[in-house]
Amino acid sequence: SRINEENVCHELSHSYFVGNPLWYSEGFATFISNFLAGTLYDLKINPTSTPLSQIRDHDPALFQGFLFWRDMAGIIGTDKVMATFRHVHEGNKIDPSNYNASNLEIKSALLNNTPEHLRDRISRAYDERILGIRN
Repeated sequence: SRINEENVCHELSHSYFVGNPLWYSEGFATFISNFLAGTLYDLKINPTSTPLSQIRDHDPALFQGFLFWRDMAGIIGTDKVMATFRHVHEGNKIDPSNYNASNLEIKSALLNNTPEHLRDRISRAYDERILGIRN
């Protein structure tokens, strides 16, 4: 069934990337599985006011991380979000033992794959939604 295919895809994406931050790991897996299933915009999720870097529970991290990447895809394009994932994963740039450095590496990869005219907007969105920094 479709749900089983999405679950399998989600879990297989974890084999590509394991580690922290939880919002990224679960958001990545959910984004990839929904993208491949063609259901990227089918999930209806309300954003949280809690910064994603502070979420420690599995389900909120999964859905809110996915929502962040889906929103980024709507602004910069799915191809740029996928390029961000590739950048983060290619050199194992995430250090599971250093949560803050991992969040900064993800932000750097995202901004490197964002068109210049959108970088300030994306940087502010990342700071607010992921780090809890209000600009």
